[in-house]
Amino acid sequence: MTIFEEARRFGKSMIGFLYVFVPLFIFFFAFGLNEVTLGGKTLTLPYPSTQSIASDVIARMQDNLLGPGIKIIVTSPFDALSAQIIASMLLAFIISLPVFLYKLVSFISPALYANEKRAVIKTLFPSILLFALGASFAYYFLAPVAIRFLYSYADALGAQS
Repeated sequence: MTIFEEARRFGKSMIGFLYVFVPLFIFFFAFGLNEVTLGGKTLTLPYPSTQSIASDVIARMQDNLLGPGIKIIVTSPFDALSAQIIASMLLAFIISLPVFLYKLVSFISPALYANEKRAVIKTLFPSILLFALGASFAYYFLAPVAIRFLYSYADALGAQS
């Protein structure tokens, strides 16, 4: 099998991932959450809005990571849009990651021996768990320290933060 045939086969196997990723991307980019009261119960429902789930995530990250005197600025009209697109893509990828991993393992499994397949399956869940723990550690512990350290240089210059 040539490299082009392998690439075509890989592309066909990843279409299922795109069927999950693209709708999730559109959902996170185009929909926000709104509280609605129905029959005395308050429900949080998605609705089309420019105040999307991605912009809510960006606002939450700003609250968690940046200090109270630090604000996000937009230096061009495309900056806010690109930030929401990137956040939407990241959220969609995180949510659709199990489908991606399944499709990837399905693609490479015919080339593996039985003992190699068992090794891949045994390491898949611990790898995902360790990734999640590392990402959480970076978000809650490393990023705040790094941001405080970097903004100390802005304060030393007298720059407005």
